[in-house]
Amino acid sequence: MTGFPSAPVSRRGAGASAPTLVARSAAYPARSFPLRAGAYQLTRFLSAGGMGVVFEARHRFGGERVAVKFMDPDAHYPNKDERFSREIVALRSLRHDAIARFVDFGRTSDGLRFLVMEYVPGVTLSELTAREGALPLRRCVALLRQLCGALAEAHAAGMAHRDLKPSNVMVARAGTRERVKLIDFGLAQLPDAVGTKETCLPGIFLGTPGYAPPEVWSRAGGLGARGDVYAIGLIAHHLLTGCPPPDPVETLVHNCRRLIEDLKTRTPSWCVALFARCLSTDPSMRFADAGALLRALPSLELA
Repeated sequence: MTGFPSAPVSRRGAGASAPTLVARSAAYPARSFPLRAGAYQLTRFLSAGGMGVVFEARHRFGGERVAVKFMDPDAHYPNKDERFSREIVALRSLRHDAIARFVDFGRTSDGLRFLVMEYVPGVTLSELTAREGALPLRRCVALLRQLCGALAEAHAAGMAHRDLKPSNVMVARAGTRERVKLIDFGLAQLPDAVGTKETCLPGIFLGTPGYAPPEVWSRAGGLGARGDVYAIGLIAHHLLTGCPPPDPVETLVHNCRRLIEDLKTRTPSWCVALFARCLSTDPSMRFADAGALLRALPSLELA
Protein backbone atom coordinates (compact mmCIF):
# COMPACT_ATOMS: atom_id res chain seq x y z
CA MET A 1 0.00 0.00 0.00
CA THR A 2 1.35 3.43 -0.88
CA GLY A 3 1.27 6.57 1.23
CA PHE A 4 2.24 5.01 4.56
CA PRO A 5 5.10 6.64 6.50
CA SER A 6 8.43 4.85 6.67
CA ALA A 7 9.57 4.40 10.26
CA PRO A 8 12.91 5.78 11.49
CA VAL A 9 15.10 3.14 13.11
CA SER A 10 16.62 3.40 16.60
CA ARG A 11 20.13 1.93 16.58
CA ARG A 12 22.67 0.89 19.18
CA GLY A 13 26.29 -0.03 18.92
CA ALA A 14 27.25 -3.39 17.42
CA GLY A 15 27.48 -6.16 19.97
CA ALA A 16 25.63 -4.21 22.66
CA SER A 17 22.90 -6.03 24.53
CA ALA A 18 19.69 -4.09 25.13
CA PRO A 19 17.81 -4.26 28.44
CA THR A 20 14.23 -5.46 28.19
CA LEU A 21 10.88 -5.18 29.95
CA VAL A 22 8.48 -8.14 30.17
CA ALA A 23 4.84 -7.91 29.09
CA ARG A 24 2.63 -10.39 30.90
CA SER A 25 -1.07 -10.68 31.69
CA ALA A 26 -3.67 -13.39 32.22
CA ALA A 27 -4.51 -13.31 28.51
CA TYR A 28 -1.00 -12.66 27.18
CA PRO A 29 2.05 -14.92 27.51
CA ALA A 30 5.24 -13.46 28.96
CA ARG A 31 7.34 -11.76 26.29
CA SER A 32 10.30 -9.39 26.52
CA PHE A 33 10.37 -6.04 24.75
CA PRO A 34 13.27 -3.59 24.44
CA LEU A 35 13.42 -1.11 27.28
CA ARG A 36 13.92 1.77 24.84
CA ALA A 37 11.83 2.78 21.84
CA GLY A 38 13.59 5.64 20.13
CA ALA A 39 13.79 8.52 22.59
CA TYR A 40 11.39 6.83 25.02
CA GLN A 41 12.19 4.71 28.06
CA LEU A 42 9.61 2.08 28.95
CA THR A 43 8.50 2.09 32.58
CA ARG A 44 5.70 -0.48 32.88
CA PHE A 45 3.45 -2.83 30.92
CA LEU A 46 -0.11 -1.56 30.41
CA SER A 47 -2.05 -3.91 28.14
CA ALA A 48 -1.99 -6.32 25.21
CA GLY A 49 -4.53 -6.72 22.44
CA GLY A 50 -4.97 -8.72 19.27
CA MET A 51 -2.18 -6.99 17.38
CA GLY A 52 -0.27 -4.75 19.80
CA VAL A 53 1.35 -4.51 23.22
CA VAL A 54 1.26 -1.20 25.12
CA PHE A 55 3.65 0.19 27.72
CA GLU A 56 3.83 3.38 29.72
CA ALA A 57 7.04 5.27 28.94
CA ARG A 58 8.79 8.60 29.39
CA HIS A 59 10.85 10.71 27.04
CA ARG A 60 14.47 10.19 28.00
CA PHE A 61 15.26 13.91 27.95
CA GLY A 62 12.02 15.87 28.27
CA GLY A 63 10.33 13.47 30.68
CA GLU A 64 7.01 13.52 28.80
CA ARG A 65 4.77 10.65 29.91
CA VAL A 66 3.48 8.66 26.92
CA ALA A 67 2.06 5.30 25.86
CA VAL A 68 4.19 3.19 23.49
CA LYS A 69 2.46 0.54 21.40
CA PHE A 70 4.56 -2.19 19.79
CA MET A 71 3.29 -4.27 16.91
CA ASP A 72 3.29 -7.78 18.33
CA PRO A 73 5.52 -9.89 16.05
CA ASP A 74 3.72 -13.04 17.21
CA ALA A 75 0.21 -11.79 16.36
CA HIS A 76 -1.60 -13.83 13.72
CA TYR A 77 -3.54 -10.99 12.11
CA PRO A 78 -3.48 -10.91 8.30
CA ASN A 79 -1.61 -7.91 6.87
CA LYS A 80 -0.68 -6.81 10.39
CA ASP A 81 2.14 -4.56 9.17
CA GLU A 82 -0.26 -2.70 6.90
CA ARG A 83 -2.81 -2.44 9.71
CA PHE A 84 -0.21 -0.96 12.04
CA SER A 85 0.61 1.59 9.35
CA ARG A 86 -3.09 2.40 9.08
CA GLU A 87 -3.24 3.18 12.78
CA ILE A 88 -0.30 5.58 12.42
CA VAL A 89 -1.91 7.31 9.43
CA ALA A 90 -5.27 7.59 11.21
CA LEU A 91 -3.85 9.04 14.44
CA ARG A 92 -1.58 11.49 12.61
CA SER A 93 -4.54 12.93 10.71
CA LEU A 94 -7.05 13.23 13.58
CA ARG A 95 -6.88 16.08 16.09
CA HIS A 96 -10.03 15.73 18.19
CA ASP A 97 -9.68 16.18 21.95
CA ALA A 98 -11.44 12.86 22.53
CA ILE A 99 -8.91 10.87 20.47
CA ALA A 100 -5.59 9.83 22.01
CA ARG A 101 -3.02 12.22 20.52
CA PHE A 102 -0.33 10.95 18.13
CA VAL A 103 3.23 11.70 19.29
CA ASP A 104 5.80 9.68 17.32
CA PHE A 105 6.58 6.38 15.60
CA GLY A 106 9.61 4.32 14.65
CA ARG A 107 11.45 0.99 14.81
CA THR A 108 13.76 -0.40 17.44
CA SER A 109 17.22 -1.67 16.49
CA ASP A 110 15.70 -5.15 16.51
CA GLY A 111 13.15 -4.10 13.92
CA LEU A 112 10.07 -3.88 16.17
CA ARG A 113 7.67 -1.19 15.01
CA PHE A 114 6.24 1.14 17.61
CA LEU A 115 3.75 3.97 17.88
CA VAL A 116 3.94 6.66 20.57
CA MET A 117 0.69 8.20 21.81
CA GLU A 118 -0.61 10.44 24.53
CA TYR A 119 -0.75 8.64 27.88
CA VAL A 120 -4.28 8.60 29.32
CA PRO A 121 -4.30 8.25 33.14
CA GLY A 122 -7.71 6.69 33.50
CA VAL A 123 -9.79 3.55 33.07
CA THR A 124 -11.62 2.00 30.14
CA LEU A 125 -15.41 2.07 29.95
CA SER A 126 -15.39 -1.69 30.52
CA GLU A 127 -13.39 -1.23 33.73
CA LEU A 128 -15.68 1.61 34.78
CA THR A 129 -18.87 -0.44 34.41
CA ALA A 130 -17.26 -3.47 36.07
CA ARG A 131 -16.51 -1.26 39.07
CA GLU A 132 -19.67 0.86 39.20
CA GLY A 133 -22.31 -1.06 37.28
CA ALA A 134 -24.97 0.81 35.29
CA LEU A 135 -24.29 4.52 34.90
CA PRO A 136 -26.88 7.30 35.36
CA LEU A 137 -28.41 8.51 32.11
CA ARG A 138 -26.97 12.03 32.30
CA ARG A 139 -23.45 10.68 32.84
CA CYS A 140 -23.87 8.17 30.03
CA VAL A 141 -25.02 10.84 27.58
CA ALA A 142 -22.11 13.11 28.51
CA LEU A 143 -19.62 10.31 27.76
CA LEU A 144 -21.35 9.29 24.54
CA ARG A 145 -21.43 12.85 23.24
CA GLN A 146 -17.65 13.02 23.52
CA LEU A 147 -17.26 9.64 21.83
CA CYS A 148 -19.59 10.70 19.02
CA GLY A 149 -17.64 13.93 18.60
CA ALA A 150 -14.40 12.00 18.11
CA LEU A 151 -15.98 9.60 15.64
CA ALA A 152 -17.73 12.43 13.80
CA GLU A 153 -14.31 13.85 12.91
CA ALA A 154 -13.11 10.44 11.73
CA HIS A 155 -16.28 9.77 9.71
CA ALA A 156 -16.16 13.22 8.11
CA ALA A 157 -12.61 12.38 6.96
CA GLY A 158 -13.82 9.16 5.37
CA MET A 159 -12.57 6.89 8.15
CA ALA A 160 -14.28 4.27 10.29
CA HIS A 161 -12.91 2.83 13.54
CA ARG A 162 -14.33 -0.72 13.07
CA ASP A 163 -13.44 -1.96 16.54
CA LEU A 164 -15.53 0.18 18.88
CA LYS A 165 -16.07 -1.38 22.31
CA PRO A 166 -15.86 -0.22 25.94
CA SER A 167 -12.26 -1.44 26.30
CA ASN A 168 -11.20 0.91 23.47
CA VAL A 169 -12.64 3.99 25.16
CA MET A 170 -10.68 5.52 28.03
CA VAL A 171 -12.14 7.86 30.66
CA ALA A 172 -9.91 10.27 32.58
CA ARG A 173 -10.69 12.94 35.15
CA ALA A 174 -10.08 16.59 34.28
CA GLY A 175 -11.07 18.49 37.40
CA THR A 176 -14.73 17.69 38.00
CA ARG A 177 -15.29 16.55 34.42
CA GLU A 178 -14.79 13.15 32.83
CA ARG A 179 -12.86 13.20 29.58
CA VAL A 180 -13.21 10.49 26.93
CA LYS A 181 -10.25 9.29 24.85
CA LEU A 182 -10.83 6.92 21.94
CA ILE A 183 -7.93 4.53 21.34
CA ASP A 184 -6.83 1.65 19.10
CA PHE A 185 -7.29 2.52 15.43
CA GLY A 186 -5.52 -0.69 14.39
CA LEU A 187 -8.51 -1.85 12.31
CA ALA A 188 -9.43 1.60 11.03
CA GLN A 189 -10.80 1.97 7.53
CA LEU A 190 -9.06 4.82 5.73
CA PRO A 191 -10.56 6.88 2.90
CA ASP A 192 -8.66 4.94 0.21
CA ALA A 193 -10.15 1.66 1.50
CA VAL A 194 -13.85 2.59 1.47
CA GLY A 195 -15.83 -0.19 -0.16
CA THR A 196 -13.26 -2.93 0.40
CA LYS A 197 -14.50 -6.39 1.33
CA GLU A 198 -11.99 -7.43 3.97
CA THR A 199 -14.64 -9.15 6.09
CA CYS A 200 -15.42 -11.45 3.18
CA LEU A 201 -11.97 -13.07 3.18
CA PRO A 202 -12.30 -16.74 4.20
CA GLY A 203 -11.66 -17.33 7.89
CA ILE A 204 -11.02 -13.66 8.69
CA PHE A 205 -13.12 -11.59 11.08
CA LEU A 206 -12.38 -7.92 11.72
CA GLY A 207 -13.28 -6.37 15.05
CA THR A 208 -14.83 -7.84 18.19
CA PRO A 209 -17.72 -10.28 17.71
CA GLY A 210 -19.87 -8.92 20.56
CA TYR A 211 -19.81 -5.40 19.07
CA ALA A 212 -20.02 -6.24 15.37
CA PRO A 213 -23.09 -5.19 13.35
CA PRO A 214 -25.37 -7.86 11.84
CA GLU A 215 -24.22 -7.19 8.28
CA VAL A 216 -20.72 -8.39 9.21
CA TRP A 217 -22.10 -11.80 10.10
CA SER A 218 -24.01 -11.99 6.85
CA ARG A 219 -20.89 -10.91 4.91
CA ALA A 220 -22.78 -7.88 3.60
CA GLY A 221 -20.32 -5.22 4.72
CA GLY A 222 -20.41 -3.36 8.02
CA LEU A 223 -17.02 -1.70 7.62
CA GLY A 224 -18.14 1.89 7.51
CA ALA A 225 -19.65 4.63 9.62
CA ARG A 226 -23.02 2.88 10.06
CA GLY A 227 -21.21 -0.11 11.53
CA ASP A 228 -19.58 2.23 14.05
CA VAL A 229 -23.01 3.69 14.87
CA TYR A 230 -24.30 0.19 15.67
CA ALA A 231 -21.36 -0.32 18.04
CA ILE A 232 -22.15 3.01 19.74
CA GLY A 233 -25.65 1.68 20.39
CA LEU A 234 -24.18 -1.41 22.02
CA ILE A 235 -21.80 0.69 24.11
CA ALA A 236 -24.76 2.85 25.23
CA HIS A 237 -26.65 -0.28 26.27
CA HIS A 238 -23.60 -1.53 28.18
CA LEU A 239 -23.25 1.78 30.04
CA LEU A 240 -26.94 2.08 30.86
CA THR A 241 -27.42 -1.52 32.00
CA GLY A 242 -23.94 -2.44 33.23
CA CYS A 243 -24.13 -5.60 31.10
CA PRO A 244 -22.12 -6.53 28.00
CA PRO A 245 -24.05 -7.46 24.84
CA PRO A 246 -25.50 -10.97 24.51
CA ASP A 247 -23.73 -13.83 22.77
CA PRO A 248 -23.35 -12.81 19.10
CA VAL A 249 -24.03 -16.33 17.89
CA GLU A 250 -27.64 -16.03 19.05
CA THR A 251 -30.29 -14.87 16.59
CA LEU A 252 -29.39 -11.28 15.75
CA VAL A 253 -32.97 -10.02 15.50
CA HIS A 254 -33.72 -11.54 18.90
CA ASN A 255 -30.63 -9.90 20.35
CA CYS A 256 -31.59 -6.45 19.10
CA ARG A 257 -35.13 -6.77 20.41
CA ARG A 258 -33.81 -7.91 23.77
CA LEU A 259 -31.42 -4.96 23.99
CA ILE A 260 -34.22 -2.50 23.23
CA GLU A 261 -36.51 -4.13 25.80
CA ASP A 262 -33.72 -3.74 28.39
CA LEU A 263 -33.59 -0.01 27.64
CA LYS A 264 -37.38 0.38 27.91
CA THR A 265 -37.24 -0.68 31.57
CA ARG A 266 -34.43 1.74 32.44
CA THR A 267 -34.57 4.85 30.25
CA PRO A 268 -37.10 7.40 28.93
CA SER A 269 -38.81 6.93 25.58
CA TRP A 270 -36.52 9.36 23.70
CA CYS A 271 -33.50 7.32 24.76
CA VAL A 272 -35.10 4.07 23.63
CA ALA A 273 -35.95 5.61 20.23
CA LEU A 274 -32.45 6.99 19.77
CA PHE A 275 -30.56 3.80 20.54
CA ALA A 276 -33.13 1.56 18.84
CA ARG A 277 -32.26 3.44 15.67
CA CYS A 278 -28.54 2.84 16.28
CA LEU A 279 -29.24 -0.87 16.81
CA SER A 280 -31.39 -1.37 13.72
CA THR A 281 -30.52 -4.59 11.89
CA ASP A 282 -30.99 -2.63 8.66
CA PRO A 283 -27.94 -0.34 8.23
CA SER A 284 -29.96 2.13 6.12
CA MET A 285 -32.24 2.78 9.11
CA ARG A 286 -29.38 3.82 11.42
CA PHE A 287 -27.90 7.28 11.71
CA ALA A 288 -25.64 7.80 8.69
CA ASP A 289 -22.64 8.56 10.86
CA ALA A 290 -21.59 9.69 14.33
CA GLY A 291 -22.10 13.34 13.39
CA ALA A 292 -25.79 12.72 12.72
CA LEU A 293 -26.09 10.83 16.00
CA LEU A 294 -24.34 13.64 17.87
CA ARG A 295 -26.77 16.19 16.44
CA ALA A 296 -29.68 14.05 17.62
CA LEU A 297 -28.46 13.69 21.19
CA PRO A 298 -29.01 17.26 22.46
CA SER A 299 -32.55 17.68 21.13
CA LEU A 300 -33.63 14.28 22.40
CA GLU A 301 -31.93 14.84 25.75
CA LEU A 302 -33.97 17.99 26.30
CA ALA A 303 -37.25 16.54 25.06
